[in-house]
Amino acid sequence: MTKPAGSPPDSPPDSSGDRTFPRGAGPSGGCPACCRGLLLLPGHGHPAAIEALERRIAQVEGQHALERDRVDWALALHEGLPDQIAAYQTARADQAYWAGHAAADPLVSVVVATADRTGTLLERAIPSALAQTHRNLQIVVIGDCAPAATERGLAAFRDGRIQFVNRAERGPYPPPGRDRWRVGGCLAMNEGLARSMGDFVTHLDDDDTMEPCRVEALLTAARQERADFLWHGLRFQLPDGSWMELGNGALEVGQVGTPSIFYHRYFARIPWDLQAYRASEPGDWNRLRKIKALRPRLHYVPQVLASHFADPSPPPFRRLPGSASWTTERGAERHAGGCRISPTAPPAARPAGAPARRPPSARPRRHG
Repeated sequence: MTKPAGSPPDSPPDSSGDRTFPRGAGPSGGCPACCRGLLLLPGHGHPAAIEALERRIAQVEGQHALERDRVDWALALHEGLPDQIAAYQTARADQAYWAGHAAADPLVSVVVATADRTGTLLERAIPSALAQTHRNLQIVVIGDCAPAATERGLAAFRDGRIQFVNRAERGPYPPPGRDRWRVGGCLAMNEGLARSMGDFVTHLDDDDTMEPCRVEALLTAARQERADFLWHGLRFQLPDGSWMELGNGALEVGQVGTPSIFYHRYFARIPWDLQAYRASEPGDWNRLRKIKALRPRLHYVPQVLASHFADPSPPPFRRLPGSASWTTERGAERHAGGCRISPTAPPAARPAGAPARRPPSARPRRHG
């Protein structure tokens, strides 16, 4: 994050006027003049100056963490979360809350939202879900006005655990750009949450993969740790094709994403917020921040259990002829065939505490 305008200036120089070192670590602090300017070069720098700089960095990091927690709590108050915190803690104290943990073969809902990436959905994501060693799954695939080939391809798997629903229209989402990236697909994700019947819920992007042992490993950890919200390491592909690993054990923005979380079904009632972009928050982190505020029993599994692939050629956005709506080139091709792309002005989001809508029946079995 860049330093915002109006931030306090750096520490003033020491009495010598030398700005090379932190206050108290310049020449008057005992550093010889020969090492001026070499503080940040590998193999150089006076030990006292380096120690002072490290202490200052640790102090700034601590202050940043404190302010982040204060801002998160201020947002929680604004969003009405204190009442939800009390309701959650009451539910958690009931033994019935832990039925899924005690079940011999709990149902796990895997929620997948998809739009234009039919190929990777059918070739990569769904096969990795079907390959799970834990077999009692409900794989909920929600098309965000996806092409007809998506339904045909899913039907070809001939697996009753797959349930597909295609939204008649896409959006409304913000106009293309960073705001669209922050919340695009969240309405389809909320539809998936509403249809989840599992004791536990997890997610998979339509172009990503899970390790075959992922669900089984997370269920084992949930039982052993009596945790109701878990996450794990994630392989993340960069645009140049190289890979890095995300996950430092902290539930914080930049270290966790939707493909790496696994949680008690209670949290399915907390939806993605279409308005999250107005606070410059990614929709997934906006939701995770709210779940974190409820203070569930958190547990990090230090294993890389999923891979997030970069899209090598994201389709360009364009305005639909005679409309204020924007879509991708592929989406525009379907528009003529009956897929409606909604206007970009987003409606008010469903209140965070509203209960999730559930279908009257589902083929997979859920304990209790």
